[in-house]
Amino acid sequence: MGRGCGASVLFGCMALQIFHPPARAPWRTAGLRPYGAAAAISAAFILLRLALEPVLQGQVPLLVLLAAPLLTCWYFGFAPALLATLLCALFGEWLFVAPRFDAVPQNPVEWVRLGVFLLYALVFSWLIDTRHRALHLLLREREDLIAARDELARREQQAREAARQAEADKALLLAARAAAGESDAMFRTLSDNIAQLAWMTDETGFIRWYNRRWFEYTGTTSEQMKASDWRQVHHPEHMDRVLAKFRRHMGTGEPWEDTFPLRRHDGEYRWFLSRAFPLRDRAGRIVSWFGTNTDIHAQHQAEEALRQADRRKDEFISVLAHELRNPLAPVRNAVEILKRVAQPEPRVERARDVIARQVAHMVRLIDDLLDVSRIARGKLTLRKERCDLAAIARQTAEDYRASLQAAGQQLELHQPPGPAWVEGDPVRLAQMLGNLLTNAARFTNGPGTVRVRTAVDEAGRSALLTVQDTGVGLPPELLGRLFDPFEQAAQDSARTQGGLGLGLALTKGLAELHGGSVSAESAGPGQGASFTLRIPLSPEQPPAVPRGEARPAEPQARRILVVEDNPDAAATLGELLQLGGHQVEVAHDGRSGVAAARALRPDVVISDLGLPGEVDGYALARALRQEPALAGTRLIALSGYADEQARRRCREAGYDTHLPKPPDLAALDRAIEAAGGQPA
Repeated sequence: MGRGCGASVLFGCMALQIFHPPARAPWRTAGLRPYGAAAAISAAFILLRLALEPVLQGQVPLLVLLAAPLLTCWYFGFAPALLATLLCALFGEWLFVAPRFDAVPQNPVEWVRLGVFLLYALVFSWLIDTRHRALHLLLREREDLIAARDELARREQQAREAARQAEADKALLLAARAAAGESDAMFRTLSDNIAQLAWMTDETGFIRWYNRRWFEYTGTTSEQMKASDWRQVHHPEHMDRVLAKFRRHMGTGEPWEDTFPLRRHDGEYRWFLSRAFPLRDRAGRIVSWFGTNTDIHAQHQAEEALRQADRRKDEFISVLAHELRNPLAPVRNAVEILKRVAQPEPRVERARDVIARQVAHMVRLIDDLLDVSRIARGKLTLRKERCDLAAIARQTAEDYRASLQAAGQQLELHQPPGPAWVEGDPVRLAQMLGNLLTNAARFTNGPGTVRVRTAVDEAGRSALLTVQDTGVGLPPELLGRLFDPFEQAAQDSARTQGGLGLGLALTKGLAELHGGSVSAESAGPGQGASFTLRIPLSPEQPPAVPRGEARPAEPQARRILVVEDNPDAAATLGELLQLGGHQVEVAHDGRSGVAAARALRPDVVISDLGLPGEVDGYALARALRQEPALAGTRLIALSGYADEQARRRCREAGYDTHLPKPPDLAALDRAIEAAGGQPA
């Protein structure tokens, strides 16, 4: 009975292997998992053999255990089956062969039985593994055959669809050719009837097609254009520039635009605006350029006329300023003479002060007019340096305090705890604040308060300068155009506030040249106004400057030659210089000025630039610079022309200093003191 029970277990396992499909890939994997399963199966059959021991009673001790390696090999492969064989042989010999608990066979029979067990287990495991591999190979081949059959069916379907698509594409191609013919005819009809000259290049830039308007305008033929291309009708002065720019755009693929003249069939050149854009294929490659030329001759002439008018306007303003400055010079000189020689008398002093203020006001108006013109033309140059805006504000406000108090207005000055370093032109920064203070005083009727506040906005990296008044205020509709040239708040017919409306426009232009801005706020008429100037802070702190008490240089008497064709200006300037202790000679034209300089050998020559005759002020300076005996003479130019071009011409002619008329007397004194030579 024991032998039959063991055989039943063994044959049951073999039947399971025959009728159960082999294990799939997830079980027959690498790693320790199959060996763990082998150990578990071996343990299960060892426990089963232990359970059958009352029935088997020591018979066929290893027969039941033979099923463990067979089952392990079927599901997990040959190597785990070897582990199961060894485990079953060891524990079977130890547990079920007498004497028990001894794993070593005691006699030849036991050795034969153990050998037969191992042989059967290994042979059957090898057969099972071989069968298993063969079955899997057959399954893979079957799957490959099924996949090949499906791929063949798919390709047959694709071939049928491709054939149908080819037929459809053929029909579409025929239709497209017909449509292209119609489209080409429509394109040529449209392009031949537009107002522009049109053309098209190949990928190299060679123009291979022109519309009818091109041939009508140029008077050429298609054969002529193919022989010598578009250069024959292009203006030669613009040829290289236009061609170089077009080639650059061909390289980058960007749309091209340019203006140049083209010759008409009657020989006249007319200006055209030419534009071209690239045509690309589906891959993005440029295959052609399509361009048009639009006649802008009338517009070009109008723009040129505007430029000429603007140039004449600038020349007129410059000449006007020159002519206005010239009579102001003797007036200012005469006022200064009165100040130095007249006996103290209240009425005379009041009259003298009135004349001085009005001359200063007239000079300011002229300067503002010129500065606004220069800013509009981009001709105004700043002399930037690192400076303290708070110190400039303090000094400028103090300069205006007396005039504000005379008008019944109190000045309040609020300063930051430290400096406000900016990169700017100190003269222009003071000029902007002066404009704002003048504006505040002008539009504050009667007693009032003007507040000047300087602050540093670290977050915005800006210095803020605010001028607030308690004056007439501003209506909301004026705030948007307040900084336009010649724009003013409403005044009565008497124009008691006066002015040209240039101060705020000039302030805005100067602020923008500094990289800053200016803004205005007002709660409305009668509520006063506030103007804020914002200037970027300097990126670096200035180096420390050692402080010391500078002693003013003692003024020295000089030999001075004044060359001025205006008798009043020459006489008053000469007399004013004589009052300063200088020895003065006067000449009224360039030729006599050169002769006087050779005879006198002056330390300083002060000359007008617009002298009559062949020797003007520039020629006089060049002539004096050629005299070795006058090498140390300082040349000072006085002129009503105060623009940068006049200063540049002065430097080139040999002048050391250029001062606009009427000259600031302190600046004139500094220029004279800079001269070398022996005292007169």
